[in-house]
Amino acid sequence: MPMDLGQALKLIGGAPHMKVGSVIAEKFPITKMMSGGPLGGTLAKVLQDGPGAIMQNPLGAVSGQLQGAITGAVGQLSGVSGATGLVTALTGSGGLSQAIGSLSQSAGLLSGSAMPGAGQFGLLDAITHTSITDMLGDQVPASLGLDRVLGPLHAGGTVGAIASALPTVIQGVVGGQITADAAIGWVTAAAASLKAVTDASATALQTAQDAAVTLVTVSSAAAATASTVPEIQAILPLILKPGVQDTMQAAVATHVAA
Repeated sequence: MPMDLGQALKLIGGAPHMKVGSVIAEKFPITKMMSGGPLGGTLAKVLQDGPGAIMQNPLGAVSGQLQGAITGAVGQLSGVSGATGLVTALTGSGGLSQAIGSLSQSAGLLSGSAMPGAGQFGLLDAITHTSITDMLGDQVPASLGLDRVLGPLHAGGTVGAIASALPTVIQGVVGGQITADAAIGWVTAAAASLKAVTDASATALQTAQDAAVTLVTVSSAAAATASTVPEIQAILPLILKPGVQDTMQAAVATHVAA
């Protein structure tokens, strides 16, 4: 049944005049309490002491353990012949220390315990991500899945395992049971595993944000198939490829029926 274009847009969540990020206010009713409601005292504390007053980085403690293990390893390797490359793998550019630092920073931003700066992604971005991927329904690519986005928040087990194993590896090098090259390979692989989690999260968020305008535009075209405006109906066969309009109309009809 034909309907007003604005109504159709609201039904499929594709209002083109609305910035995607603003969807959070509608997706989460709890935000309506932020004006003098039960959250007033909590929000006042945040204004005074920052988000860290109530939010926490789930990697805070375990990343500190790994950084401590790295510092201890460098001390143990001091004076050990042939260990220069291993120290570089631990503390140099692209090394393990840098990898855990980046992962922990990402977790801090996604947890809301720190606020993102330019080019960084935070908790609001992660929540907004669901508004974007909701448009794809069950066709969301694995690379854009929320598990990828929130990966840094769940990486504590991996970080803890590396922190626990590192001293044993270093002791093996110092004692001669493990070659420096073998240890470098292990450290490099550990750093790569942490970097992969950080990169997957950032890539998923950036890809979805880059696609947001396109997705909203296409959603608007789908909503337009239910428009009662003659001029809109007239242009649809001109701008949509054969068969697409029928698919869109069926999708909107299904959404309305639901």
